Amino acid sequence: MGKELPASQYTGKGYLKKRMFERYTPLYLNVASLLPPPKSCPTIIDLGCGVGYFAKILYGLGYLDYIGLDFSEDILNLAKKHMPHYSYIKANLYSKKARIIISNNSLFTMIETLEHISEDVDVIKSMPKQSTIIGSVPSSQSAGHVRVFSGPSAVVARYEKIIDFNFVKKIHLRPKAKSTITIFRGTIK
Repeated sequence: MGKELPASQYTGKGYLKKRMFERYTPLYLNVASLLPPPKSCPTIIDLGCGVGYFAKILYGLGYLDYIGLDFSEDILNLAKKHMPHYSYIKANLYSKKARIIISNNSLFTMIETLEHISEDVDVIKSMPKQSTIIGSVPSSQSAGHVRVFSGPSAVVARYEKIIDFNFVKKIHLRPKAKSTITIFRGTIK
């Protein structure tokens, strides 16, 4: 497996390629469908928020209470450009700053983030008990991935001691591609 990359390696430029937003829209819509309705939804804390594409989907669906965290200044600048209506915070998920934000909230999204961080289990364990986590992980290896999840059973096996799963599903973003994405929702034990 690879090793964790520093923030300077995450510029967001790869997501600016033509049709990247459209390519990932089905993933974002699948994840959003697992959230409570906008009017009863607590603040969504998006850990590893990326360039703001998921935020753009959420805003279009009527979700107004959202905070995106990422450790890359370049990524956050793009997120602010794509979706300026939300708040974004520069923070490494291992930092005290991130842990304070995490400890004071109850709904977390982690879309295409867990495969990038070495201390994934510790980050999830820092979430308050009974809080909700909704996320996704790919089945493919890529630069910066510290682990690969072969599918839903691999996700459950890695996190079942700390997450009580109530939804796990495999999807294909591109029908001809061999790689898949596992989407999940659960409650922190």
